Order: sequence, then C-alpha cells, then structure tokens
Amino acid sequence: MKVIFLDIDGVLNTWSFIAKLPSSASYQDAIDREAVSRLNRLVEATGAKVVISSSWRRIHTPADMQKLLDHQGFRGEVIDRTGTFWEPPDGHFGKGPNWPPVLTHENYGFPRILGMSDYNYPERAFEVQAWLLDTSADIEGFVILDDIKEWEWLNGHLVNTDPRVGLTDKDVDKAIEILEKTPTFEDPPWKNFRKWRV
Repeated sequence: MKVIFLDIDGVLNTWSFIAKLPSSASYQDAIDREAVSRLNRLVEATGAKVVISSSWRRIHTPADMQKLLDHQGFRGEVIDRTGTFWEPPDGHFGKGPNWPPVLTHENYGFPRILGMSDYNYPERAFEVQAWLLDTSADIEGFVILDDIKEWEWLNGHLVNTDPRVGLTDKDVDKAIEILEKTPTFEDPPWKNFRKWRV
C-alpha cells in the first residue's frame, strides 16, 4: 500500500483562499476544489490511500475528513489519521470525543521534545513515524504533503508546499516520483534526530 500523509492548511487551501471566505464558512468551504483535483491526480496515478496528518484530525475523524473532501470532489480514500503526542488539558478548545489517539514517546523510544505540539515541527515527524511503526499494512511507499519545511529523517519523503499557493502540479509530479520509490529507513532513524532534544 502507498500512503499520502496529508496536511490541509497550506496544501488544500492558501492564505488568500482562507482570507476570502465569509465568516459563515464551514470546514468544507475551507478546502479548495482546485487543490483537491490535483490530489485526485496523485491518487489516481499511484493508487495511494490518505492518512490525515493535519491538525484538522484533532477535530475530525477519518470518516469526517472523507466526507469533507468528497464534498469538494475527492475521488480517493481516507483510511486513517496519525495520533498525537500532545494532550491538552480538559476544557481546551477542540478537545472532545473526536480527539485522535494520544501517543507516548516512551512507547516508541523517541526522544522527548520541547514545545510539544502537533501544530509544528518536529512533533509531526514522530507522529508519522509512529503510524508507520504501528500499521500492519505492507507500505510500498509514502509521501508527506505539508507546508512545514523540516522533517529530519523523513525529508526525503516530503513535498513541501508553499502556503501562498497550495498544492501545485509540480508538487504532484514530485509526490508521484517519491511514491514510486521503496521507502528506506536507517535503523532506527530517529536516533539521528538533532534538534530540540532535551
């Protein structure tokens, strides 16, 4: 199975796209159909399935995300979402029944991170790595679509989008190329993690 780890903001929308939305806009309105059409080309060219790695997964289940994307013309399949190493206190905005599985660094042997938040690097790299370690699927290839720039040992699988323009045809071409490669890891790759270590 080939997997697309999908961010939403800065990939399937842009700063200017969001700025033009009315205050009454829903989540599905915040997804750009043109970007979804490019995502469709990636899915159709590779047969890849989608795993949501965006912060949107903190509010929406994979089934919710499937519906939101389908409303904007998506023709692929959302199979899962990554977990999170960040668990906010009770009463925090957005923390509810749809909160993703909470992971612990100790379970994976990952180093603890300063500023633990799945909004930014480096936490998402560990969350993607945890999903890859946990899945029972035979992963033939994977790509990360995200506007976050640094993913350390996963940088070779990253298509870094520009949040001012979102997912482009060139990005899709690069993602297809990455998905055609067999994933390789140093063993274990996170031992080479250099930044934010405590």
